[in-house]
Amino acid sequence: MDRAWIVAANSQRARLFAAEDAHGPIREFADLIDPLARQQRQDLKSDEAGRRRAGPGPGRQGMEPEYDVKDQERDRFAKRIAQRLREGRTQDRFARLYVLGDPTLVGSLRKAMDDNTRDVVAGEVSKNLVDHSPEDIRAHLPKQL
Repeated sequence: MDRAWIVAANSQRARLFAAEDAHGPIREFADLIDPLARQQRQDLKSDEAGRRRAGPGPGRQGMEPEYDVKDQERDRFAKRIAQRLREGRTQDRFARLYVLGDPTLVGSLRKAMDDNTRDVVAGEVSKNLVDHSPEDIRAHLPKQL
């Protein structure tokens, strides 16, 4: 079992790292990509927003969806990451979890995690470090994992 897992993520990519000892380096073991995250909003929509009557009279008014399609895609990706973390936790592959990521994705990931996985989160850093080196990511974590 690894001592800790670290996830560095944004809405397009999540990298998973493992720390085998408290003070040592971290090693990357998974790189998850969301291919739909790079698409434009209009490419993710299935059709136009609905229309409704504007009140008495002949006019009609367009309705915007209450939930943005980019937000939906980010939440789907967060669920995929959370599933991977849950699998690792249930297989006793780590004792603690550290989450580093874009603040909006961290919020979505927190909501997507089951209670038992959320309970092993030892720290969070609301900073997008997904494209940084393992050494730089390690520098943002506590000295002892």
